[in-house]
Amino acid sequence: MFLNFDLGDDVVGYIVDGVMDAASIEYLRDEILKRLERHETISVYLEDGGVKRFSLKSMVITTLFPHRHRGRIRKAAMVTDRSWIHFICWLNNFLVSTKIKNFKIKDRLKAMDWIAEEL
Repeated sequence: MFLNFDLGDDVVGYIVDGVMDAASIEYLRDEILKRLERHETISVYLEDGGVKRFSLKSMVITTLFPHRHRGRIRKAAMVTDRSWIHFICWLNNFLVSTKIKNFKIKDRLKAMDWIAEEL
């Protein structure tokens, strides 16, 4: 399940929970792509709201998405207490132009402030 909200016209946020299988991640991807149809670039806030499990396919799609849309996503705030997600985001910072920053759940307000700031 996804809860999506706007933090500005070109800044979108999602809180994700439940099972992250291929269908779920493809839905999230399509929602972000719809926003990219209206804006040249966007920023994205993603929060782990209690994901029960991740499928391998969903992790592959999530990892490759920033590479496929290089230059279109300015910033991404990843809010989770899962260290392996922080590690994947850290690696992606070296490979894409998107500025990806990790936050713990307790720091979600800092993440929202950061994602809404202009570059």
